[in-house]
Amino acid sequence: MSLAAIIDHTTSLLSTALGGAVGVSDRQPLSLADLPHVAVSVSDAERPQIGIGGTPQGPVRGALEVTVTIDLADPNLESGGETIALLDATRRRVLLPNGPLVASDGSEGPPFGPGDLTVTDPGGVYALTNDPPTGREVRPLPDDGILEFGQALPNAGSLVVVHRVGVWDVMVVRYAGRLHLDITTDDIGDATTVAHRVAEVLDGTGPPYQRLVPSAWGSAAVGEVADTAVGVRRLSYAFVFELHRPTLPTSGGVIRVIDVTSRADSATEQYQIPV
Repeated sequence: MSLAAIIDHTTSLLSTALGGAVGVSDRQPLSLADLPHVAVSVSDAERPQIGIGGTPQGPVRGALEVTVTIDLADPNLESGGETIALLDATRRRVLLPNGPLVASDGSEGPPFGPGDLTVTDPGGVYALTNDPPTGREVRPLPDDGILEFGQALPNAGSLVVVHRVGVWDVMVVRYAGRLHLDITTDDIGDATTVAHRVAEVLDGTGPPYQRLVPSAWGSAAVGEVADTAVGVRRLSYAFVFELHRPTLPTSGGVIRVIDVTSRADSATEQYQIPV
């Protein structure tokens, strides 16, 4: 994760709360038409260690949406020095690289409905069926992570599959640093007004901010935009930002690790076995 995730989240948060009357972005205003404006920036960022290997959370179960794009001219996957064919010789069976499928509610199928799986190629969208497919129909074999087609797939273009997987890992990425809000308005009085509105929005902000504490409230001053005097003020915060990112540890390749849950009486142990 880059610092852009912090900027994007904060920009979206302030834009929604302040409405269209106040512009919010990661740049300084270029003209008077941009005012009033809040420029979001981050400094002094660092990544404190939060867990062994950076993955303190175990496998998560549910329905994680995954989009897979397969080049029909070269339907192979390179992984760890191996080449895995995703399309069989008949061009009617596709092996999805992320394993077994689940429905949108996390249940194991079949049957699957239109909201559980979407498959398109240059000819358009395939009709979903739970019976042997014909023509432009596709049938999922969820336990095997395989799609069966009623006709051979074309030799060129892309096959795009939107489906769900039922188990995935979570990578937790944490940053600590300083968040800055540079406020620019038509005059100093407005800079103070907008500063109070920004502070109200950020007061008590929750996840993915684990900590967001005011550290500086700059004095209102006169700045310049397009050779015109404007009001400026900077607010600063000390923050801890934690983002939980779903990850598929096999990277779409051959399964390298098996997650094991062992239960004996009331004790439960989870561990991994390299394959």
